[in-house]
Amino acid sequence: MFFEDRARVKKDKNEDLDSETQQIVQDNVDDMDWKDAVALTVAAASVLAPRFLIILFSYLFLIMLFFLIFV
Repeated sequence: MFFEDRARVKKDKNEDLDSETQQIVQDNVDDMDWKDAVALTVAAASVLAPRFLIILFSYLFLIMLFFLIFV
C-alpha cells in the first residue's frame, strides 16, 4: 500500500511537471520570431556538425583507402 501511494504521488508530480514544462515551451515558441528561429537552428547545427563531419571524413577516408589498395 505504501509503495502504491508513493508511485501515485510520483506519477502526479511528473504529470504536473510535464504540463508546466509544456506550458513554458509553448510560451517560448509563441514569442519566437524568425531571428530566434535562425539562432536556434545555428546552435543545433553547431552541436551536430562535428559528428557529421567526423562521419563524413571517415567514410571518405575509407573510400580513398579502398581505391588506393584495390585500384
